[in-house]
Amino acid sequence: MQQSRAIDPSETKTFSVDAALRPYFNQLKELNSHVAKASRHTGHSKESNDLIQLVHLAISKLIEHGQIVAKDNPRIADRVYQAYEELHDAGSLLLTTTENFVHEPSSQIKRSALLKAVFSLYPVLNKLLTIADKADINNLVKTVHELEDHLQLVLDSRNENLLEDNLENFMRYLNYVNDVVKQRQLDIKDPDKKDQLSAARANLTTACQLLSVVSKTFFAYESLPPAKANYAAIVSEIRESINKIITIIQSPIGSEEPPIGETANVINKFKNHLIGKRASSFSDQRLCSQLQDLLEKITNNATILACSSFTGDDRREQIVLLCKSLNKMLQVIITEYQKEMGYTINMTDKKVTKENIKRISTDLVETVDQLEYVLRIAVADHISEALIAAKVPLQVLIDTAMNKSNDELENYAQSFSDDAESILQAGELACAVSTNAEGIKLVQLASSYVRTYRLQVVNAAEICSQVPLNLIVEHNMNGYKDLWNKYIEALIRAIDEITNIDDFLLASQSHIDKDLSECIRFIKERNFYTLDGYTVAVLHRMERIEEVVLEEMDNFPDSIYTERVRRGVATLKELGSIFGSYMDKISKSMEDNAAQELDENILQELFARIYEAVLLLRRYVLINQQPHNYENIDEKVDWDDPITLSSQLNEDGNEERINLRDKIPSTRAAYRSLPNELRLRIESLTRELKREEFRLQKEITRWSHLDHEVVKFAMRLCLLLLDVSELTRGVGPLKTISDIKIAVTRVEEVGSLFNEFISNMITANTDARTRSDFENLIHKVILYCQQLKAATVQKQEIHGDQLFLLASKGGSAILEVCKNLMMTIFLILKTSRKQYDVDNKSLND
Repeated sequence: MQQSRAIDPSETKTFSVDAALRPYFNQLKELNSHVAKASRHTGHSKESNDLIQLVHLAISKLIEHGQIVAKDNPRIADRVYQAYEELHDAGSLLLTTTENFVHEPSSQIKRSALLKAVFSLYPVLNKLLTIADKADINNLVKTVHELEDHLQLVLDSRNENLLEDNLENFMRYLNYVNDVVKQRQLDIKDPDKKDQLSAARANLTTACQLLSVVSKTFFAYESLPPAKANYAAIVSEIRESINKIITIIQSPIGSEEPPIGETANVINKFKNHLIGKRASSFSDQRLCSQLQDLLEKITNNATILACSSFTGDDRREQIVLLCKSLNKMLQVIITEYQKEMGYTINMTDKKVTKENIKRISTDLVETVDQLEYVLRIAVADHISEALIAAKVPLQVLIDTAMNKSNDELENYAQSFSDDAESILQAGELACAVSTNAEGIKLVQLASSYVRTYRLQVVNAAEICSQVPLNLIVEHNMNGYKDLWNKYIEALIRAIDEITNIDDFLLASQSHIDKDLSECIRFIKERNFYTLDGYTVAVLHRMERIEEVVLEEMDNFPDSIYTERVRRGVATLKELGSIFGSYMDKISKSMEDNAAQELDENILQELFARIYEAVLLLRRYVLINQQPHNYENIDEKVDWDDPITLSSQLNEDGNEERINLRDKIPSTRAAYRSLPNELRLRIESLTRELKREEFRLQKEITRWSHLDHEVVKFAMRLCLLLLDVSELTRGVGPLKTISDIKIAVTRVEEVGSLFNEFISNMITANTDARTRSDFENLIHKVILYCQQLKAATVQKQEIHGDQLFLLASKGGSAILEVCKNLMMTIFLILKTSRKQYDVDNKSLND
């Protein structure tokens, strides 16, 4: 017998309908199950009578509820009564067939009739609850519409007292509407629809909060065009938000196809067409046409990005060269196969044999990957340039308006709009090369708000400049200022979310290099005004790097890696303070025409330290993301250098910039010059050290309180040992024998404090065996600290000021001691955790 499919409550669109339908669904499911069991037995069951009564009671309650719904919603009363008549008929049939089956459960005919009645009740229940849900929607829409009536009362106000009363009533009703819409939002199952409703609610609340100050400003200065424009704009925004909420509530579904960046999407399609295709597929004219169309789109999007004013000359030339290379390689493959198929082709390029097609296809995919990477870096260039000091233009605009500088206000208003447009363009470019669908949605949403309120902010500033300053005008300006900063910050956060942090740091690294070089140039020219501009730019870039990196660290649990990144941020911040003070002194000296002898070596050393701090921070961030991939990261940071790239592409004869990387003492070259046997030994010991480091990190995560002193000491020692060990590979913050001597001294000091703490901790321990274990481990810490100090001192005595890496076994000796000390720290931490209850604070007492 063919049966209708049972309606599952989990398929409903709201949790409330699900909750209402589930009890009846469970009752019918139980009845269905009982029918299946009863078919195997004969006789009459008391359980069956109880079940009949439960079903009868459930249907009766549902009919009573339907009468209430019909009474409260007269517009849909006819549909409700019709649905409940169907329910009454289906319920009566179910009760009749159930009673017949209970008295004769072995009858196959009565069993089939009962199952048919059970399944016929499912769609009736779903229909009823759908009607009830639509009734709730109609009531909700009516409630939201009534907000417009309260808004109209505000618009019709004719005096200040009436305006105050109407605004108060409007805000009170807004809170009520916000609550009921929020309840609907929580009830909806569709996550996309939830997000849309949440965003619409937030925008409505924001616009309504502005209505108060904007309407009061308009009431006081009705003749001012900016006040009139803002008043009309905010009222329009409120009405649009109300309509949007109603549209979302009434729409059947909210799911949309996840947005993917146009450029990223086209590149992915192009690579998917290439990868896995046999070489002979290029004789397919349709495939060739698709590849050509896709490549044309890639080239067009790349050209738009290359023409951006924020794209550097080196990036622009790279993009152009890669696009030309892609077109040439694709044409070579297509032309060769067209030739083999018998077409007459004038082919001037070098002939490509059939055996080379596969190799060229692979090269084509690799070239596309290179272009995608360069496009991402170009976008990061734009982001790095456009998003620094994003709140400054608004503050300058407000200060100008407050000072009544009407002549300058127009220029600063244009500058404010241009800066906002640059940020919006940065968002569009970031979306174009991103595959983060959720992040793209956030960028697009925040961008829409920025576009909406940009002109209103300018109008608010014009009002300030045209009328005497009072509380009304001040509150109006502050309201727009807070709103603008909120949305611009949200947009920046959203852009950062879809931008690869390494791309951003690489672009920032390049910009800081260029700005520092310009600082040196203008110091030589004694142009203090322009120098101040570049000094501020460098400081803003450093602050932006610190902000982005710290936000990235919030996505990771506290660990040795995150602590190292934060330490790198602190170093960069300290250098920024030194740089600002130093440049301020130079600028004041130039402004006062004071003859000051400038030590160029000190200046270049400071600039090199800043550049080095950015390099190290970038490396720390990459290692934090990929701790097991340190070897590739070392090479990436070492070779992926915008300065090297710039020197290769810039052949126009301009004066060469000072290469700050050359000013950074480096042991990387010394590491590469080591004999292959010694390098392999260092790499082997490094892997062993990393294994101990991962063990220690895993042990730290097992502690419930990371603020215990024993954990803090372990992390401090681990960070110091990482710095010391990285010198053996020519990376990290330590560059010379003097650096490593200071670091080893710190290891010895922290190790001594660690031993002292452990000794105090075990005095109250009555377990003699555990005390003996701790004492042995303490002695090992002392021994390894002494060995580490002896190794560095010995190498310095042999080689003087030369790097210890040039010694035959210098690096391997240091690594061996670091590994042993790391292992001992791990054992102390593990023994402490097992011996003491980490959930209490006894270790800190």
